[in-house]
This record gives sequence, C-alpha cells and structure tokens, in this order.
Amino acid sequence: MKKYPNCRKRLIGGHTYWIARLVFPPDPTTGIRRPPKEFSAKTAAAAHSAREKAREEFNRNPRADRSTSLAEFLENEFIPFEEARYKSGELSWGRYQERKSRLKRFVLEHPKATQMCRCDLATLSPEMFERFFDELLKAQIGANRRNMVRQDLMLALRKAKRRLQLPVSEYFADIPVANEKRKLKLLFRADDIIDRIEDESLPVESRAIVAFEFIINCRPNEMWALLWSDIDWQADEVTISKALQRDEHGFTVKDCTKTGRSGDRRLPLGPLLADLLRRIHKARMAHGPSSEYVFCRPDGGRHDKDSFSYVWDRIRKELSLPEGPTFYSLKTTGNTYALANGIPSAVQARKMGHTTTRMADNEYRTIMDAEIVKAVEIYGRRPRRTA
Repeated sequence: MKKYPNCRKRLIGGHTYWIARLVFPPDPTTGIRRPPKEFSAKTAAAAHSAREKAREEFNRNPRADRSTSLAEFLENEFIPFEEARYKSGELSWGRYQERKSRLKRFVLEHPKATQMCRCDLATLSPEMFERFFDELLKAQIGANRRNMVRQDLMLALRKAKRRLQLPVSEYFADIPVANEKRKLKLLFRADDIIDRIEDESLPVESRAIVAFEFIINCRPNEMWALLWSDIDWQADEVTISKALQRDEHGFTVKDCTKTGRSGDRRLPLGPLLADLLRRIHKARMAHGPSSEYVFCRPDGGRHDKDSFSYVWDRIRKELSLPEGPTFYSLKTTGNTYALANGIPSAVQARKMGHTTTRMADNEYRTIMDAEIVKAVEIYGRRPRRTA
C-alpha cells in the first residue's frame, strides 16, 4: 500500500518533484466541480501534508452522508437496488446472485473490511480501500476475484456519489486492475468439425446440435429456447428472439435475448444446417418425441445448462470429438473460421447478437494454423527479376 496515495513523481525544470492532487466535490447549488489543485514538494510526505492542510481549509461536500455506514448502504440500498434490476430484467439472476455473494463474503463479512464497513459514507477515504485490497492480496484472493470485488464496490459508490466527499474514481486511483492469468482456451479444429457434421454415418441430431453452434454462433441458452415455429422453412431462416434464463425458480424462457430486443435477429440457416434440421423435424413427426422445442431431451422437454452437460458427453463420443474443448468453444471455432475466410467482423457480430465488433475480433477469435502459414507465404509471391 502506498503511504501517500494519489502522489506522483514529475520532472519539472530538470528536477524531480512529488505532486499531490486535491480533487474538490461538486458545488451543491450548481453541481459544477472546480478544477483540481496540485501541490508540489521535494518529497511525497511534504506534498501529501500540504494537500491535507489545504483540504481542511476548503469547504467539503455539505451533502456528504454522515449517518449511513458503508455496510448499511450496501445491505439496505445497493443490494436491494440490484435485486430490483434483476426483477425488471436489466440484470440476470446469475449476475445478481454472484454480486450479492461477493459483497457479503469479501466485504460485509470479511474480518479485514470491518473498519471500512463501519465508516459512514462521508469519512470513507482512498487509504481505506487501498488497505482493504492489500489485505485481499495477502489472503491470496485471486486476481479475477479481486477485480470483480473492485467493480462491485465502484458500482455501489457510483450510486452514492452525491453523498461522498470525493469523486468515485479517487477512491480507486491507487487500486489498479489486477493482472489475470487467463487459462488457455481449448478449441476444436474447424476442419474436424466440418468433417463430423458432413459425415452421414454419424447421428443426425448430434450433428445438427454441433452444426448449429458452429455455424450460427449463438449463445447456448438461445438454442435451448428455440421453437420449431421460429424456423421459416420456405426461406430457410431462423428467428432468435428468446433465451433461457436462470432465476430463483430454476430455468425459464425469457421473451428476449441477453441484450434485450436489440439482440433479436433473423438469420439464414444455410443449405447444410437447413437439411439437418429438416431431417430432425420429419423424424420427430414420424417417431417422436413430440416437442415444440428444436433441441429437446428424449422426453420432449427442453434442454438447459444442467441437463445438456450429460448430453454433451454422449454427443462428443458419438462424433469422436476430443476431450477438453467445451460445447461453447464451438462458438469461438466457428467465428474464427468465418473471419479467417473473409467474413467481416461486423457480420459476425450481427450473427452473435453483439452491439459492437469487439467480441468477434477479440473474445471469440483465435489464430488458425493456416493463417500463420499464409502470413509467411505472402513474402515469396513477388516475381523474380530477370536480367
């Protein structure tokens, strides 16, 4: 932990000085914040001391809350606010439960956060938050978990920003995002997937499930909510406008996608996938099971995340796919294959229901061996000069 938070070194006229920045709260009548004031000195201690003396002289936020502790705010205001967001459809049940659990486990019930939680909103300081995250680091809490707790607290303080003495960013200025060691994502080879879904000796339904995720690149919870009525057989198109969502009652079908109505999309199936789905539909009509869902269990009920985990083991064995990559990794494999073959990332973003191309270009993108080979081969294409 830094002894003097928010102090930075700066080179001025060939000499090194320490700069301590004082940020002012917004004016209570106009809402306008005056520009920050900087204090320079030869040492960090001197700069910090000058800033603290000046801080006492300036009027602080008269609306700062001195009657509500951080713990009371989180328990009585922020967590109920997040619950209301979940009930209105703005936040998934899973996200709400995870955030609530983190705040209780790592803040409200954590022994090293007791002093910070008892402080009222007006007396919270950047030093308190810095000490708290240092304790999480000493307790060997992982980088990803610390980052999520940091994000939860930032969201909470933003809701109380008019009741704090400082801007929200000042409380986290010396708490950078921790570096995460992300696990290497295991993927299938695109050529292997294409070979499997075109192999007529393999079960049609297993091929169709793999082909749908590989070609359409949707979220699995959008697949499990898909109805036969969502398919236009004349145009060979599918409409994705529903998703399976977990709540306190289990899994229910939500009449919109993860991004709301902006995520609804009508997509062509293509000849291969359309043929596989037609054959499944005809088989179901002739032999059952009778179900309104395109992808269903043997009894006709829809799949969900829990039930499909058992089905995926069977599908992987039926198609002789290697262990390691998950079913959801087919989305990355399919997106990578499309981009490597010249499909614009904007088109892929539209297919996947994303509002920007960032996920298509980064999160669901890897480098194929053929791309690396091509990147080397281009240097030998220039014709040789002749005398």
